[in-house]
This record gives sequence, C-alpha cells and structure tokens, in this order.
Amino acid sequence: MPQSMLKIYIHLIWTTKYRTPVLIECKRRLILNKIRSIAKQKGYHIIIINGSAEHVHCLLRLRHSHMISRIINDIKGISASWINKNNIVGAFPGWQDGYAAISVSPENVQRTIKYIKNQDLHHK
Repeated sequence: MPQSMLKIYIHLIWTTKYRTPVLIECKRRLILNKIRSIAKQKGYHIIIINGSAEHVHCLLRLRHSHMISRIINDIKGISASWINKNNIVGAFPGWQDGYAAISVSPENVQRTIKYIKNQDLHHK
C-alpha cells in the first residue's frame, strides 16, 4: 500500500490546577478559541473542544507523526503562557500536571462530539 490511512481519535481532558473554576463562560470561549489556534498552528486537528469552569474536553484526530504527550504539552504550555501574559482570567493557577487521553473508535466519534458539545448541560 503506497499510502497510509489513520483513523485514530483521542478524547483529551485536562483541568485547571486544583480544579479552580476560573474558566467562566465568556473567558472560556476566548481560551478555547486560542487553543484551536495553537492546535492549527502546530498541525493538530481538533474536531471539537468545549469544557466547564474547571476543565477542558477536546476530541482530535491524530496524524502518523503525532505524540499525545507532545500535543498536550504544546496546548497546555502555550495556552497557559498566553492566558497569563494577557491577564485573561486574572490569577490563573495554570493547568494541572496530568491529563486523560481516551481512544475513541470511529463508530463513537459522533457520540463523543455530542458529549463534548453538551458540557454545559452535563455539569449543571
């Protein structure tokens, strides 16, 4: 086969340090848009991103050269620096060190998109 085909989807979840609820709705949109921009610049394909006051959910499709640890380090590191530099949420505690990375089968991509899209309802 002369070309490769990958359908590897990863559901990433990470939280603010100490689960501090600083990602209020108006600020969260700004931060999520910045994360999308970071991902695009780095060549990462985000399908959907959303979250709540203290955590972020992101579904992305991996390419053959991607490493999950590199993706999460880029996104968290660059976004935290940007949030602090631009004083987006005041005293931003930063992102928690860890993260969750859950594989999603192609058959469950739409279900995962719906779950991520409905974070506000899920966390009411």
